[in-house]
Amino acid sequence: MTETASASPTRPEQPASTEVNEGVTEAREPAPASPLFGTPLWASFQSGFPDWADKITQKAGSMKSAGASDSDISKVVLQSLVELRRSNASTALKAPPDNLKAIAQAFVSNLKFLRQTSVAACYGFIAEGDMNASVLPLMSEPSRSGPLLNQSTAVFRAIEAGKQSELSYGTPTKEDFDALSDELRRRGWAQEDLKLFSDPQALSSAPHEQVCKLVTDWFETQLSLPDGDRKMRLLNASLNPVVAG
Repeated sequence: MTETASASPTRPEQPASTEVNEGVTEAREPAPASPLFGTPLWASFQSGFPDWADKITQKAGSMKSAGASDSDISKVVLQSLVELRRSNASTALKAPPDNLKAIAQAFVSNLKFLRQTSVAACYGFIAEGDMNASVLPLMSEPSRSGPLLNQSTAVFRAIEAGKQSELSYGTPTKEDFDALSDELRRRGWAQEDLKLFSDPQALSSAPHEQVCKLVTDWFETQLSLPDGDRKMRLLNASLNPVVAG
């Protein structure tokens, strides 16, 4: 049956206009107070430490309102993350093997990335970590910070996992280091390289390019070892200064 039209038809609804009236600005979400917010690193941080994350967010927002630059805000945010990472280093190192291997792999990737950027940045990252003067500016550049933040993301994920697993890997044995040394020789290390790497004082005065290469080789070689207790004892010990430093 066909319906008849009403004697007093109502005016049909008009489709919502997609035009913006002159002089009227569309409401938009405010920009985040720091480029670090919204990254996988920040998501991991919020998941594990929500109260601390809220405090940092509020502080960054206050700095933004006061006219602070993105680089200054990022420095404050990163410093807070570094302090929390250091205070939870022992927990991160109790995480399952996959978490520790992820940290080591991210560290190797960062060293390779930084060596391409500058030797100073690579050496500074080894010596001082994220807050080094040559590294910190890169953390504020979204196009370059991604690879660098992967390591911190892996660490915070390890902290969450370590709270649950609380594994202990033990101290590397002489046989562990002998096996690692053999593998390093196969990769081209000379006895002088092994001697240099085992002497922190001599290593600190070695050419920066050489230090970057040796540290990269050290971790990359451990990652190439067969999975097992030996590999994890070595990685766990080697990652201690990376996570806690």
